[in-house]
Amino acid sequence: MPGGHHHQHSVGMNWNAASSEEARSELSRVISAQLARACEALELGKDLASTVHETRRAIKRARALLRLAVPWSTNSPTDTTLRDASRILAIVRDADVVVLTAKDIRDGSPPSQPSLVPLHLLESLEEERRRRFAESGSADGPLHAATELLRSVVVEVRDARAPEAMAGPERTAPDGMEATALGGTEILRLGLAASYAAVRAQSDQAAGEGPVEASVEASVDASVDERSHKLRKRVKDLRYQLEFLDIGQPKLGRLVRDLHHLTNLLGDRNDLATLWRYTASADVLCETERAALTAHVDGRKQALQSEAAALSARLFEEEPDYFVRQIERWVTPPRGPAQSPSQGRPQG
Repeated sequence: MPGGHHHQHSVGMNWNAASSEEARSELSRVISAQLARACEALELGKDLASTVHETRRAIKRARALLRLAVPWSTNSPTDTTLRDASRILAIVRDADVVVLTAKDIRDGSPPSQPSLVPLHLLESLEEERRRRFAESGSADGPLHAATELLRSVVVEVRDARAPEAMAGPERTAPDGMEATALGGTEILRLGLAASYAAVRAQSDQAAGEGPVEASVEASVDASVDERSHKLRKRVKDLRYQLEFLDIGQPKLGRLVRDLHHLTNLLGDRNDLATLWRYTASADVLCETERAALTAHVDGRKQALQSEAAALSARLFEEEPDYFVRQIERWVTPPRGPAQSPSQGRPQG
């Protein structure tokens, strides 16, 4: 979204304006609209790269809003189906992004030195992209498979439930937040707190301050890449949720733009990591070429990681309960003379 954030729905949602039923209805409406947008993108027949990008972005928005309504429902059938559709399309996206990233590096190479991306490597990556693109529209290709998955989704937004009442891994509510059955727009408060807490946890891990999952312990580089990628996903969740709540408040708008910048930094880093995975075992590179490209990719990744870490430290320094109360103050209209004393007041 160049030039700042914009909404994928008609209007931001007033924090205290809706009952529980109205809040769920509005979330369901916006999630359904995002899924319709995703299906429409797949059917319009634009260039394939734009189609995949627009579809995956709509899916990610839908998943973020689903988590806003039901914070611990990451293993729900709806979320799982949407995740699978996005992953199917990621194969096509990755084949495209490695070519674009390689071209950026090649264009930035000093004219007086051998290119960090030799022409034979770029041609190999472009051939792989052509193959992936050609396969994508077949009867059993990713476009058809993703469309079928999206058409199978039934959006149902229910009241958030206590984590201990839900099946699956143990879940706990963020500090200071009640983990009880909720009504009214408390579903927004608890969902946002859970997303913010998840961002803080991933930010600590990306900075090397949190526990490392066993699945990524095998390689230090893979661990850092995985942590950074997971942080980006959680920051996107939070950003999309705040866009949904944004009714034009300047401070909230600035926060959303900062989150967008952070996802761009982490996205650029992830693109470099994806290129490195594609080229680490490429037989078209000699060892000297591979070493030069690896050194450049590692240096650029480290610079992006450092900038992202500094921004994360500033954005996520507050505890979840304080963060949520601040957002609530920003999106709750001032209490007018016609309102009762209980209206328009941040809820605790």
